[in-house]
Amino acid sequence: MITPKIILRYTLLQIPSLFILIILLFFVKKIITFPVWIAYIIIFLWILKDIIIFPRVWQSYDSRKVNYKEYLIGVKGVAVDDLNPEGYVKIKGELWKAEIADSEAHVKKGEEIRVLKVENMKLFVSPDFHN
Repeated sequence: MITPKIILRYTLLQIPSLFILIILLFFVKKIITFPVWIAYIIIFLWILKDIIIFPRVWQSYDSRKVNYKEYLIGVKGVAVDDLNPEGYVKIKGELWKAEIADSEAHVKKGEEIRVLKVENMKLFVSPDFHN
C-alpha cells in the first residue's frame, strides 16, 4: 500500500535531478537563446516523467518491506538460462543468480522454478512442477 511516507521519500529523492536540470537549462539559456516557455515545458515533462515512473518503482521506497530472504522463499520464477547447476532466473521482473538445490534435478530455459533457500545473493531453486 502506498503511504504518504513513500511518496515523500520518492519526491525528496527526485529533487536533486530536477535541480540539476534547472541549472543546466539556466546555463544553456546563456549560450543558446530560446523562449522561457520551452524551459517550462522541459521542466514539466521532467516532473511528468517522475510521476509516470512512480507506480512502477514505489515498492523500492517502502521501508516496511520484508527482508528479501524471507520474501523470496516459496516464490515462483522462470529460468532465463539452463540451470546446470547454475544460471539466472527471473523473479518478479528481476534477474537473480540461482543454483538448483537438488543435484539430480534439471531446469531448462523458460521452465518455472520455485525458490527454496537464499544465501548471500544466490537463490537455491527447484523445478516447479505444479504449474
